[in-house]
Amino acid sequence: MSAIVRLLLIVVTWAVATGHADANNQFDFDDSPEDLLFQDIPIVISSTRTERSALDVPNAVTVITARDIKESGAATIEEILHWIPGLDVMRLSKGDVSTSMRGFNSVPATTLLVMIDGRTAYLDFFGNVFWEALNVTVHDIERIEFVRGPGSVLYGASALLGTVNIITKDPRDLSSVYSYTGMGSTTRHQSNTFASTAGPLALKASFEYRSLDDFRNTVTPPDPLVSRSRDTTGFRGRLGNATLDYLFEDGARLTVAGGRSRATNQTAFLNQTLDQNDATTEFGRLRYTDGPWQVQAFYTENEQDIKQSVHLGIFPSFFLTYDFFASTADLEIQRELELG
Repeated sequence: MSAIVRLLLIVVTWAVATGHADANNQFDFDDSPEDLLFQDIPIVISSTRTERSALDVPNAVTVITARDIKESGAATIEEILHWIPGLDVMRLSKGDVSTSMRGFNSVPATTLLVMIDGRTAYLDFFGNVFWEALNVTVHDIERIEFVRGPGSVLYGASALLGTVNIITKDPRDLSSVYSYTGMGSTTRHQSNTFASTAGPLALKASFEYRSLDDFRNTVTPPDPLVSRSRDTTGFRGRLGNATLDYLFEDGARLTVAGGRSRATNQTAFLNQTLDQNDATTEFGRLRYTDGPWQVQAFYTENEQDIKQSVHLGIFPSFFLTYDFFASTADLEIQRELELG
C-alpha cells in the first residue's frame, strides 16, 4: 500500500471518528477538556413532572438541546428523533411518520406518548400522532426530553413504552425576529418567529410553511389515472401559533398559548388508489404557576377529511370520503410537597 493511500485512509478515518464523536456526545471540539468535564447536568421534568436533575430521576432520559438542534441543521422534528437511542422512526409516506420503541414497531404507534409543553399531542380517536401536523417549529424548541420505559402512572395508557416531551423556548430568550428559508428541487420550507418583551409581558408568534413535491394532480378527489409522475403524491403543511406570557411581581407566572395547523398529504398505493388526507388541528393552553402550585388546562381539536379514489382494472374510478372529528380537554392541578 502506497504512502499516499495510507495518508488518505488516516484522514478519512479521523474525519469519520470526529464526526461520530460530535454526533453522539453533542459537543464542539472547540470546548476545552475542563468545559467537557464540568458540563451542566440537564434539568428534566418529564420523568417525575417536577424539575429534577437527570442524575436524580429513576428513568433513562435523553435530552436534545436547542444547541444540538442548531448545529445539526435539522429542519423537521422527525429528523431530530433519529438521534434518540432506542427510538425507531419509520417514514410511511412523504407526510406520514410513525415512531415507536425499538422492538415494538406498529402502525399506528399507540404506546408512545408525545407532548408539547406538557400538552398531549396524541390523537386518541385515531390512535397515533400526526408528526407532520404538530404545531411547533424546529427553531422554537428549547429541548426534547425522551423518557424510556413505562410512564402510565404519571400520564396514562398512551405512555406505556415511553414519553417524548417537546419543550418550546421562553419568549424572553428569543431574538426579536428569526427567519429560516430552505428550497430544493421538490422541497420548500419557510419558518418565521417574532418575539417581543415589554416589562413583565412577553409575546411570541411563529409561522411555518413546508412542502415535499408539488401537487400536479388537480382532480378533487384525486384520480390515480390523471398523473403517474412523482408529483402525484406529496405533502404540504402550514402552521401558526402564539404565546403570551406574564410574570407577576411575586414570582407567579401566567402563560396563554394557542395555534392552528393544517397538513395535506397525498399517498398512492400500487397505482390503484390515491388517498388525500386534509388534517386540521387547533389548540389552546393556559398554565399558571405559583411556587409549588401549578394549574394547566388545554383543549385540542382535530378534524380529518380523507378522500380516496379507487381504480379496479376495467371498472371506472370511484371515490370514497371519510370525515373524522375528535377533541380532547384536560385540566390538571399539581402541588409539589417535600417530605423530609
